Amino acid sequence: MEALPLVSQTLKFAFDRKKRLNPRATVRWLAKQLSISPGMMSMILKGDRLPSLKILSELCRILDIDLEKEDQIRKHILENKNKSVNISDIAFSKSSDKKNKPQDWHNVDETQFVAIQDWYYFAIMQAMLLKNYDGGLSFISNFLGLSHDIVVKAVDELVLAGLVERDSETGFFKKVHQYSEFTSRHRKKLTGHHIKNMTKVIDILENRSTPYNEANRLVTSSCFTCKAEDIPLIKQKITDLLKDIASTDSSQGHEEICFLLAQFVPLSNQ
Repeated sequence: MEALPLVSQTLKFAFDRKKRLNPRATVRWLAKQLSISPGMMSMILKGDRLPSLKILSELCRILDIDLEKEDQIRKHILENKNKSVNISDIAFSKSSDKKNKPQDWHNVDETQFVAIQDWYYFAIMQAMLLKNYDGGLSFISNFLGLSHDIVVKAVDELVLAGLVERDSETGFFKKVHQYSEFTSRHRKKLTGHHIKNMTKVIDILENRSTPYNEANRLVTSSCFTCKAEDIPLIKQKITDLLKDIASTDSSQGHEEICFLLAQFVPLSNQ
């Protein structure tokens, strides 16, 4: 029964977070949302009972648990029941389960994601990893072509969100985690964020053409057919590729900040 503590701890942590955001969120309230008894809900949160995959999916939706964590729970439930794990059961597998994959990916949670309002928030955090970064905000402003006021405001918000911190000794601002990725539950906000990213890239393509930029850009796309059941696997391959590229070692230090926008969008009108 080794799976039970991991499942219950993840669900309980998310439930406690939900209660902080919504004081009306009680065990009875949660049970009502799932159409199960409060007793059963309590047993699931305590780890005395595993939820079905259907209840788990609804629980993760209600508690804003991202798809990566949901998949980890699904794997443990299926393994606990001595069932094989198929790609159809796992919508967004964690790439670090594979050998030689980075183990330090950090998911931006719900409250942190609210603070990230435009394309340059993540660019500002990435600028703090550059080898020439001197710890000051003027460097970031000049490097990204942003006004100093915008950078100051964004860094203040990133500090409040816990994504950036100020070194107590040097006073330098630094990114808290080397890698960051979005959770998958913030559909409307996440869509809006990606639209702003694409809008920024279109602006760059139209207005910032230099021999250096032209030589280093890769603008490509593809339209293809696939089976509906293959979509989770395709999305996983794209995610693995993005993480592999973002994890490229640079022992001499980083010099560039790049956008890599991978949009997998089914065109069927359903």
